[in-house]
Amino acid sequence: MKFTTAKRIQIESHFNHAELKVISNREVPTEHEEQRAFVSWWRKSLPGCWIFAVPNGGGRGIREAGRLKAEGVSAGVPDLFAPSLGLWVEMKKRKGGSVSKEQKDWHAHLRECGYTVIVPKGASEAALLVIEFLSASGEKRCPNTIDWIGV
Repeated sequence: MKFTTAKRIQIESHFNHAELKVISNREVPTEHEEQRAFVSWWRKSLPGCWIFAVPNGGGRGIREAGRLKAEGVSAGVPDLFAPSLGLWVEMKKRKGGSVSKEQKDWHAHLRECGYTVIVPKGASEAALLVIEFLSASGEKRCPNTIDWIGV
């Protein structure tokens, strides 16, 4: 998928801080709250560019965890994937979130496969990194230049 200059401008013009609302009653929103706000922003700002969550996290009983592991669930897989862009997103909360060894291993593997992985701290940073990613290249798979330095 190539983005023309007009399409890039259209995509960039959809970014509006007012559209990106993290709803939380906490001082520091949870990763779930940040991700929910980011996905909402994405779907409003980039219609037709699909994104989906990989439900690897969350508390589960031993029986359910075993069943899911047998089906292929793997610790460390990023939270979100946008197939048409070859973009994986590992969400972290604004303060405190860290990347596990399993996540680092998956990120390295995905980059070796030619995907881009971003690890934003919060929904606002995620939206900014996506806009930067889309602006960086018109190719379907952009070079792996966008990364959160704190990983």
